[in-house]
Amino acid sequence: MISKLKLILSDKDYRRILDNIMSLTGIQLVQYLLPLVTFPYLTRVLGPANFGRVAFAIAFIGYFQILTDYGFNLSATREISINRDDLSQVSKIYSSVMVTKTLLMLLTFILMLIIISSFGRFQGDPLLYIFTFGLVLGSVLFPVWFFQGVERMRYISMLRILSSIIYTALIFLIVRGPKDYLYVPLINSIGFILVGVYSQHIVRKEFKVKFLKPTLQDIKRQLVEGWHLFISTLAISLYTTSNRFILGLLVDNATLGYYAVAEDITRALQGLVSPIGQAIYPYFSRIQAEDRERAKSELKKMLIIIGIVTFIFSILLVFAAPFIVRIL
Repeated sequence: MISKLKLILSDKDYRRILDNIMSLTGIQLVQYLLPLVTFPYLTRVLGPANFGRVAFAIAFIGYFQILTDYGFNLSATREISINRDDLSQVSKIYSSVMVTKTLLMLLTFILMLIIISSFGRFQGDPLLYIFTFGLVLGSVLFPVWFFQGVERMRYISMLRILSSIIYTALIFLIVRGPKDYLYVPLINSIGFILVGVYSQHIVRKEFKVKFLKPTLQDIKRQLVEGWHLFISTLAISLYTTSNRFILGLLVDNATLGYYAVAEDITRALQGLVSPIGQAIYPYFSRIQAEDRERAKSELKKMLIIIGIVTFIFSILLVFAAPFIVRIL
C-alpha cells in the first residue's frame, strides 16, 4: 500500500492536486481558528443582540451571493480547466463570466434595496445590509472559479487568509463597543473587496488574461451553461444556509446571536473536508474531456489518496474532539 501510494504521488498531476488540497485545507484551518478569537470578543463587546443582528444581515445577504455565484463555481471552473492552454479562449470565458456576474450583482443590489425599504424587519438598519452587501461585491471580484480551473489553489489560499487576517486585525482595532456593530460588516466587506481587487491584478499579471468585451450571446451562453448547476447548488444552499435567516425572523437578535456562534463553528469543521472535492474537480473535468477511460483509471487511483487522507483526518478528529469541546 505504501509503495503504491509513493508511486501515485510521484506523478506531477497528483502532486499538484495534493498541493491544492493542502492549500484549501489551510484556508479552512485559518477560517476555523480565527473565529475562535473573534467570536468571543464580538459577543462580549457587541452583546448577543447586536451580534445576532449582524449574523442575520450576513444570512440575508447570503441569498444574493448565491444568486451572483450562479453555477459558475462549477460550470466556469470546468470551462477554464478544459481550455486552460488556450489563452484567447480563457480570456473570452473569463470576461463573459465576470460581466455576467456583475450584471447579476447589480440586479440583486436593486432587489435588496427594494426589500430593505419595504419590510419592517429590515427598515431599521438599512446601512447594516448595505455594508454587508459588500461581501457580494468582493465575491464577484474574487474569481475562485478561475483559480480552480487553472488548478492554482494556492492563490485562493493566500488571498483568503489575507482577507481573514485583515478582518481580524481591524475588528480588534476598531470595534470597541455595542454601537460599533456596523463596523463589523463594513470591515468584513472591505477585506473581501481589497482581496478581490488584488486577485484581478493577479489574473491579468500572472496569467496574462485580457478583458475581451463579451457579446450578448456569450452572456446568454454562460447563463444557459450554468443554469442546471445553479438550480442544484441553489437547492443545497437554501437548506444549508436558511436556518439562520428563518430563525432571525422568528426570535430576538440575542437568541440568534447565540445560535450563530455555534453554527459558524460547526460549519468550519465541516468545511475541512470540502477542499478535496474542490481540488480534484477541475483536474477530472480536463482529463475527462480528453479521454474518458483515462479519467476512470485516474479516479480509481485518486480514491486511494482520498480514502487515506479522510481516514487519517477522521481518526485525528475523534481523538481531538474532547479538547475541542473544552476550549469552546
